[in-house]
Amino acid sequence: MFLIRLIYASKISSSFDLTDIDEIVSISKDNNALIDVTGVLCYNNDYFLQCLEGSRVNVNQLYHRILQDNRHYDPAILQYEEIQE
Repeated sequence: MFLIRLIYASKISSSFDLTDIDEIVSISKDNNALIDVTGVLCYNNDYFLQCLEGSRVNVNQLYHRILQDNRHYDPAILQYEEIQE
């Protein structure tokens, strides 16, 4: 199985509220555990920065679901590479 790391940044939309972070973290912990994807999400007033690691198929599918989230826009992939573990 190929493991990959995907790092992207996106702009936070005006509809984003700090209470959304609790929802994002809660849902992501449960859903990502089911598909063996790990990650970290950083944010400030303007941007999200996220790193996802797991199988190529699962990370790609998750990233495409993330792209549909209206709490951010204008995503840019900063790194996409195969990793060993």
